Amino acid sequence: EPDPTPAADCCADCCANCRTRPLESERCHRIRTLYRATSGNVSETARRLGLSRTTVYRHIGDAETATKPAP
Repeated sequence: EPDPTPAADCCADCCANCRTRPLESERCHRIRTLYRATSGNVSETARRLGLSRTTVYRHIGDAETATKPAP
């Protein structure tokens, strides 16, 4: 089921690079959506998207990691 949250709304607090570049914003949205779907598992998110964990951390930002559900 697709995420109903538009990329611009979902990632409004993402890095300035994503806010000013539509393709980066869409990528950020996909990363954050999958991050939530994997219950905050950065490694699984990175594996499924073929990205490094560093890239995932950069896009989810401090706000997301601070609200990560406890295991």
